[in-house]
Amino acid sequence: MLRIPKEARKGSHDQSCEMRIFKWEKTTDSDQSICLVRLRKGVFTVWVLTKYESSLWRKILRIRVKAMGVLENDHSQIVVKSFIVLNGEILVFSTQKKVYLYGLSDNKIHKFRDYECEFNFLRFPPYTDTLRTCDIGTRNLSLPIYV
Repeated sequence: MLRIPKEARKGSHDQSCEMRIFKWEKTTDSDQSICLVRLRKGVFTVWVLTKYESSLWRKILRIRVKAMGVLENDHSQIVVKSFIVLNGEILVFSTQKKVYLYGLSDNKIHKFRDYECEFNFLRFPPYTDTLRTCDIGTRNLSLPIYV
């Protein structure tokens, strides 16, 4: 069992709260670790596990999706459908119509591409290093390692 940060547990019962764990490669104590990403009410928060034995986490990011500069064409409310962290460098997330990359080191947003999906969402399964299609009839997205 691994204890997660108290701040991450707060409000985790809310239906708008989604938490996932991903591989992280940039720590001071070792070469590899994990990061915890929480999306709640349009706010991303990211913690990195720095000491496994004592469950010590360091918060590295807390940002509203709107503050990232995400804009949909029709100016509708921005709803994040799925997200994943790749290579400990990039937070990739999808909205109803677009896929975005957010650099965790440079804090810059990049619109990767528009997409058309029959069911209006992509799934980024945690614990994988590749992206998969959301359902039958959709296209594969190939992401660059870093933008």
